[in-house]
Amino acid sequence: MLFSKWSFDVSKPIAAEIMPDGCRDLIIVRREGRVEQVLFSDWDWQPRDVKLLPGQQFCGFRFRPGLLPDLAELEALRACCLDKNEVLQDARVSSLLLPDWEMLQIIDALALEGKSVKAVAAQAGVSERTLQRRFAAKRLPAPEYWRQLGRARRAALALTKCQSLSAISADLGYSDQAHMTRDFSRWFGMTPRRLQQAPDRLALLTHSGLGNWTEEQISTR
Repeated sequence: MLFSKWSFDVSKPIAAEIMPDGCRDLIIVRREGRVEQVLFSDWDWQPRDVKLLPGQQFCGFRFRPGLLPDLAELEALRACCLDKNEVLQDARVSSLLLPDWEMLQIIDALALEGKSVKAVAAQAGVSERTLQRRFAAKRLPAPEYWRQLGRARRAALALTKCQSLSAISADLGYSDQAHMTRDFSRWFGMTPRRLQQAPDRLALLTHSGLGNWTEEQISTR
């Protein structure tokens, strides 16, 4: 699937924590039945907090990792939603998307297979440098972004099933446990041990994203 859906109603002021997931979201914010904002998130490189206000209602379309919409069409949709207060239909969102399936498969390989960028480039029949240029031409983060974030997210998911940090670091191809700890601190803002002790924060990394993309679903949080 190309996107999943989520929704969230705000009953009290909160700072929602956003973890890097390799996805971009189209977000419609309503208040008192009117469209207040139409946002298109960027790729995250570290955790961030977003302040939410009582009475806001969020509806989001999370695009598959690496997938970008037609940006001109997105601006037209944004203007239409704000002007006409439209309820955005799935078919309208789908019409924005022109997936490059080869690039999406390369991103999946970088995130899932534990291979080097050079090995994935060779699998795609190009040099590592050519692959980097292709990502830049598509205005995508470099291949190393997908490889490193994918590995860190898979390691975080493993924390829900395994207590041994040394075993996880070895299975995921880190040079040692300290290497994994540095990666976690960079991407998720805390060490693996602290993340194990913060189930609410760890649960954020089980949502659909790079390394664990799932079929279309609607979730209300």
